[in-house]
Amino acid sequence: MDFSHVADELREYSADNSLQLMDLLDLSEASRTLLSWVIRQGKVNVTAGQTFTGLSSAAVEEIFRILVARDFLVAPSEGESYYQIRMVSRKRGGTILKDW
Repeated sequence: MDFSHVADELREYSADNSLQLMDLLDLSEASRTLLSWVIRQGKVNVTAGQTFTGLSSAAVEEIFRILVARDFLVAPSEGESYYQIRMVSRKRGGTILKDW
């Protein structure tokens, strides 16, 4: 699977490049696939991730846990069930991926 579009999507949000493309390439194929999908979807839950990938809910939860631990995603708040890309405000407006 070609993930160059994911790198392009992430690069356009880049501010300081503290995370590098190698951080993305270091992910498993399933993690990269889910991350790319989350970028396009905005907010996703485990059930939607399971439907998209065909993986078990436990497998999707584990991938989301890894992506949260590596600061790619934000875990759901208490009472919420949606994961999303970790974002912060940019100085000149808009948003960027945290640490990218």
